[in-house]
Parts: sequence; structure tokens; C-alpha cells
Amino acid sequence: MVQLEELNLTNSYAAWEVYEGNKKNSADLTELELLLNLKSLSISIVNTRVVSRNMHFTKKLTDYDISIGEFPTNYHSSTSYIPCTSQCSLQKSMALSLPTKTKLGEWISALVKSTEDLRLYGDGSDNIVHELNSGRFQYLKKLAIQECHTVDHLAVTADASRPSSGIFPTLEMLHLREILNMKEICHGPLPAKSFGELQYLHLQAITGLRHLCSGPTPNLSLSNLKSIYIYECRNLVSLFSTCVAESLVQLEELDVGDCQMMNKVFFHEERQDNVTNSNLEFPKLNKLVLRCLHTVTSFCIKIDRISFPQLMVLKMEDLPRFKGFCPAKSSQISPVGRNTDLQILFNKKVASPRIKMVKLRMLDKMSKVFSHHGFFHELEFLEVDACQGLSSLFSSSVARDLVKLKELRIRNCRRLTGLIEKENKAQTNTYSTVTFCSSKTPGIIFHQLEYLEVDACDCLEALFSPLVAQGLVKLKELQIRNCKGLVEVIEKEDEQVQMNNDPTPFPQLKYLELLNLPNLRSFWHTNYDIKIPSLRDVSIDANSPSVVQLAKIAKHARQRNAWKTRKLFLKELASSEETATLVEEENQRKVVSQIFD
Repeated sequence: MVQLEELNLTNSYAAWEVYEGNKKNSADLTELELLLNLKSLSISIVNTRVVSRNMHFTKKLTDYDISIGEFPTNYHSSTSYIPCTSQCSLQKSMALSLPTKTKLGEWISALVKSTEDLRLYGDGSDNIVHELNSGRFQYLKKLAIQECHTVDHLAVTADASRPSSGIFPTLEMLHLREILNMKEICHGPLPAKSFGELQYLHLQAITGLRHLCSGPTPNLSLSNLKSIYIYECRNLVSLFSTCVAESLVQLEELDVGDCQMMNKVFFHEERQDNVTNSNLEFPKLNKLVLRCLHTVTSFCIKIDRISFPQLMVLKMEDLPRFKGFCPAKSSQISPVGRNTDLQILFNKKVASPRIKMVKLRMLDKMSKVFSHHGFFHELEFLEVDACQGLSSLFSSSVARDLVKLKELRIRNCRRLTGLIEKENKAQTNTYSTVTFCSSKTPGIIFHQLEYLEVDACDCLEALFSPLVAQGLVKLKELQIRNCKGLVEVIEKEDEQVQMNNDPTPFPQLKYLELLNLPNLRSFWHTNYDIKIPSLRDVSIDANSPSVVQLAKIAKHARQRNAWKTRKLFLKELASSEETATLVEEENQRKVVSQIFD
């Protein structure tokens, strides 16, 4: 045993003690001093008294994973989910959960200063955090601190006793959680090279945090930062300055939420070289999430153009005051008679040519999602929910770009009068709202659209023009619910539009749902018989005025496909008895006979 070089006791024993004298009731940690060749040690120790004792077995350790104290369930997994980005895995790791005012023995101080991965839990960590401020942790790559409420900052750069080198120059990951009294990460101006290797920044429930740094930040470069996750920092007013934002050339993911006092994501700061840069680019950002930011009005200010060349996923939820990434002056974009405080989310100042998924919910200051074409050829999924200022989704020029759109969901947009807004070329500031796809907006055909859901949009009167309905060759599922103003699904044919005498809209449509549409008069006001050859499932209100026409559509599909629809359709009729006033029983029989006779 004395020749042992590697010892792993992490999951086998934790009741270590340090005894004085001969009386011993359990394993004595000093016995490890007999292992003169010990170089690698993994051990868990519950008794925190060992911290204050003097140990000598640690001097020859080249790698270690030492845990001292009691931790909450799943604590270690919650602080290690972000991978280390070093070329080799971390070889020196410590986790400490200590009582308050714990005196550290020399062996612990030495190990802490040489550690690469340091996890601290509880108020007893404040003396170690104070050591962090000394700048002597030259090897630290991963730092996680949780529930240490006595800490108000990690570093004070105005302290003359600390080294002049940057703050945490080797740190790759910073995880801070539930530190209630922390006011800022760094007090004072940041020296050059501070956080120069930082790749992951995770802050959660730092309720006192108002600024990440109290001093000016033009020297701060976060050129290696890949992921920012900041949640429940209710007093934080912004993340970084635009000067710092220019250095975020490796940033891939930005996720911010539940910061009640934040008014903008990036604030404006003058550069030291007095060079004015009106453009901002995040060259590698592929995912952007903003949630529950009730006072945020913009992403940044005093920027003429912002570019996300690699952005693929955008999720924004509960931003009632958000006006845009680079809000335009309201007089430049607002139609006549519209609330001049409303804005366009993606105006001509914003470029995101590779975006594939957009989810928007509760953006009340948004009048339209897209206005400028040329940047949305890759969009596949669009969901818009509870945006009460929204009158349309996009302009007709943008709609022509959506050649890959597969899934479209619109819910609870009570003021939405049309999904496409047609620009008036004669008067650039005037707009007219049309249906989802009007025959007056040629070239708007969503060949790849497979799923369309429209729910609780009371101002919509129709969705499709006949020509565009026939162009939706891949549409498989159509759900329309709770639209009180909807009169017809496919609008009446334009007299100038020549239709063939065998109209077949939605050739691949398998599921059709039309529920709680009290003013729906027809599926399509046409003189032709409508054929939807692939239809398999129909859900409608039995008392709908359009039910007879829909029955004919279902009958044709049944005859073509030997469709067993009787059970499905009758089930809908039966379930309607519990929730709606039905037509007379005789009319029900007529409906059913339209399908099965």
C-alpha cells in the first residue's frame, strides 16, 4: 500500500476524521500521509473540521478531486453541466461547503490556489472568495459559487495590493447562483486581459447585481466567450457596453430572462480611440433567447445596423415594451392611423440571413415581424402568440422570400387583420392589409408549408386566395380555431383570376380542424366542387354554417380513399352536444347523409 500512487474513494467512504491521540473511531485522514508516492487522489469528506488541520500528504499530489462538507442533492451535476474547454480535462478539482468563519489550514489554502476547478457552496466560502480578489489564482479555469450571501463582489481592481495583471486571466467558466448581496462582479475598471479566456458565463438569482462591472469597460475583451446565460438578476440594468459587444466574436448562445430592471441588453459606451462604429455584428451567434424582460425596450441603442450572420434560433417571450433590435423612428414605419409607438421587429437595420426558427410571444409593441426582404430564405418555423399590437406578420416582399417555411403558428393576436401586408409602391408610407395570400400579391406561394395553425385571431376574415390555396401542395395539417371574424377559409375568387373547373386545394391535406368559428359561412365560396383527395380527419362544429360544404369535401375524400371517417365525424358531432348549441337533429342527419349515402 505504501507504494500506492493513485487512490479513488469518492463514492466509497466519506466519514473521515483527524484524531489527536490514540483513540480512533473511524478512518483517520492522516493515514494518507503514509502513502509517500501518492500522486492522484479522489476523496469525499463530510467532516469540515479537517479543513483547519495541518496535512502533509497533499504536497506531492499532481491531480486531485476533493470534496469537503455537505452539499444539496445534485449540486455537483448542476455546477458541472458546462464542459471544460481546455485541451485536456481538468486535473485539479475542489468542492467546499464550509461553516461560516472557518479557518483554512495551509494544506487547503495551497490546494485551492493551485486548483483548476473550484466549487464553493454556502456562506463559509467568503474567506476563499476574499482570496480570489488577491489575484493569486493563476490556474483557475472553472469557478462555481452558490448561496454565499456574504459576498458583494469577486474582485476590486482599485485595490493597490492586487497584481496589475488582468482579473481571472485563465478562467474559462464562471457560474454564480443565489448570491443575494453581490452588487457587481468587479468593482472598478477592468485591467486589460481580464476574463480573456472566459467561454461560459452563467449567472442565476444574483438579485442584488446591478452591473457586471462598475467601472468603464473599453479594455475588456471577451473574444473567447461562447455562451451567456443570465436569469433572475432582477436589478441588472444591462449586460455589457457596445464596446464589449464588438469583442464577442465567438459568442454562440445568448439566453437572458427574468431581469426585471433591465432596459436594454447592450448599453452605449464611447470607445477610447474615439472611432464611431455604427454597425454591430455577432458573427457566430446561432441561438438568441430573451424571456420575461418587462422593461427592456431595445437590444442596443445608437446603432445603425446589427447583423446576425449565423443566427438560426430566435425565441422572445414576455417583452411588453420591446420595440426592436435597432428601433426605427416611429414616423418612418407607422401606417396612417396606427399607434406610432408600434415597431417592426426585423426592419431594414437587422440582418439574419440563416435564421430557421422564430418564436415570439407577448411582444405588445410589435406591429409587424418582418418588413425587409432578402434575409429570410432559410426560415422553416414561425410561431407568434399573444402579440397584441400585431396587425400583420410580414410584407408581401418578405413573404416571397419564405420559400422554406414548413410550419406557421399564430395564436391570440386579436388585432391581426391579415398575415401579409402589401406595400403601396406609389406611396411608400401607406399599407393595405390583405389575407394570408391574396391573388393581388402574385408570387407568394408557400410550396413547403406543411402545418398551419391559426387560433384566436378575431379580425381575420379569410386566409387564402384560390390560387395560393392550390399552391400549398405540401400542406398536411390545417387548424383554425376561435376566430370570431372568419367568414371563409379561401376567399371568393377574383373575377380577373381564371380558375380551372376542377379545383383541388391542398392536395396533401390529411387533417382539417375548424372549431368555434361562429361567422364561418363557407370553406370556399365557389361554384365548383371542392376536392381534397388526401383528407383523413375532419373536426368541425356540427352547427357551423359551412358544415354541409365540408361534408361534401369529406364525402369525396372517403369515396377516393375508402376512408373510415364515420366514427371520427360522428364523434365530433357527439362531443359538440356538451359544449355548443347544435342544429336540429334532422339537420345532423342531413350532414351525415352527405358523407355516407
